[in-house]
Amino acid sequence: MASSHRLTLAGFADTITFMSQSTNDPAAEARLREAIAHMSDGFAVYDPEGRLEICNESFRRINNYTEAETEPGVATYDGLGKLDESQESVEHKPFTFKQRIAQLCRDGTNVVIQYHGDRIYERHQSATPSGGMINVHTDITELKRAEEALRDALEMADQGNQAKSEFLATMSHEIRTPIAGILGMADILLEDGLNEGERREKVFSIKSAGQSLITILNGILDLSKIQSGKLELEYIDFDLHGLITESLDIFYPTAHGKGIALGTKIEPGLPAAINGDPTRLRQILVNLIGNAVKFTERGSVSLRAGVAEQTEEQVLLRFEIVDTGIGIAANHQEALFEDFTQVDASTTRKYEGTGLGLAISKRLTELMGGEIGIDSVDGEGSTFWFTVPGHIAKATVSGPAGNSSEKEYRATRALQILLAEDNDMNQMIAKAVLAKFSHQITVVDNGRAAVEAVRRDDFDLVLMDIRMPEMDGPDATRIIRQEPNEKAAIPIIAVTADAVVENREEYFAAGMNACVTKPINLMELLSAMNEALDEEVHLLK
Repeated sequence: MASSHRLTLAGFADTITFMSQSTNDPAAEARLREAIAHMSDGFAVYDPEGRLEICNESFRRINNYTEAETEPGVATYDGLGKLDESQESVEHKPFTFKQRIAQLCRDGTNVVIQYHGDRIYERHQSATPSGGMINVHTDITELKRAEEALRDALEMADQGNQAKSEFLATMSHEIRTPIAGILGMADILLEDGLNEGERREKVFSIKSAGQSLITILNGILDLSKIQSGKLELEYIDFDLHGLITESLDIFYPTAHGKGIALGTKIEPGLPAAINGDPTRLRQILVNLIGNAVKFTERGSVSLRAGVAEQTEEQVLLRFEIVDTGIGIAANHQEALFEDFTQVDASTTRKYEGTGLGLAISKRLTELMGGEIGIDSVDGEGSTFWFTVPGHIAKATVSGPAGNSSEKEYRATRALQILLAEDNDMNQMIAKAVLAKFSHQITVVDNGRAAVEAVRRDDFDLVLMDIRMPEMDGPDATRIIRQEPNEKAAIPIIAVTADAVVENREEYFAAGMNACVTKPINLMELLSAMNEALDEEVHLLK
């Protein structure tokens, strides 16, 4: 790189030699001056006494000099090129040129320029044959900005990678903890000498650990869907007051156990029912209330719900979750809502959790067209707030949103049910759940076998796994829907480990009537069976 620098300056020296030899050729000198005038770099030549012989417009522009100030034979190097004494020369070895200097221009602006022709360097590399000096100035302001931007980007990438590494370490711990609990309790259950009460206690612990694991995995899936833009909101009328009560009720046992008060304040004018996405609104509330309860050791947690703005048909809801917990220092608050980030990611942290809740809440709030924020003082508690828009529901909605446990199961006879499931444990669970209602279960382990079973035998209902060997559930459903007889209308329920709600549209498009997720919840399954058995199936053409 240094050699190319020397060649460049040697070329300039040759140019000056040619120029001095061409004084009797006005046309050649004119061409040379025109070439110099159109150079993007600032270019100046000084005689052996330091008097300016020639410079171009770029030289004047970079140094903010007028044409009068750069008259040949009058202007000098000391007068034009003198640096501010406070400026400092810095050597940057990775770059082509060895010295970068900041020069204060006449108008007070700082332009980072590159001096090829500083006397210390030019004495060795840029002397003209007559003993003068070449001075070349290059404006590298944009280059410096690009270098800074690249440096910042690399720093952010490093921080992002570190955050992801910490997140993966945390996630590994959070996943292994409930799994270890499940396996440990299972080992205890295999021991002899446990009474019924002890067995029930261990089974409850296994269930609790499993639910924790599902919560973690759902959080990861939600963040993945949001980041990839695949999460879609649903818009339905729902009971807003019921949803608020339902979200708060989840945490009463934990709050009571910690001795903290848990309350709610619904401001006057809050609509009883709105049109929006109750599932995602509940998710945000549960995340924020759960955090408040977790980080509050004494005092209270309260939920305030009100209206920030309202028109005849639309409303901007505002929710505040106020706690008397540990609070959050101001320098940590901005990072709270970032993906893969926790205030304390160390191995000695007091509070467990994945740290995904706030990141997901922020993404969901923004997806719904609202905002989220925090007001907090370290050691004095926090107020997390968010706003979401909604349409005022035109009809009265009764009961908490999405409370499937209130739906009754209306089957009045034992059903012949075909279960298409390739996992032995899932087969066992489904059979045990349905056996309580005296239903007869036939099991197959792939979609092709399910199609053959439907053609061969009579069933009232099919529980169809989505992912199976040989043929998956949607493909098997499409084939069944094309049967030339009444079997084409058999109710089919999708049973899937895929928690992506948006995929349900694909299942319904294949001809399925309802959908439940694994692990199978009894009330959810019975509700889906009601829906499937009561619904008229539209045959595929």
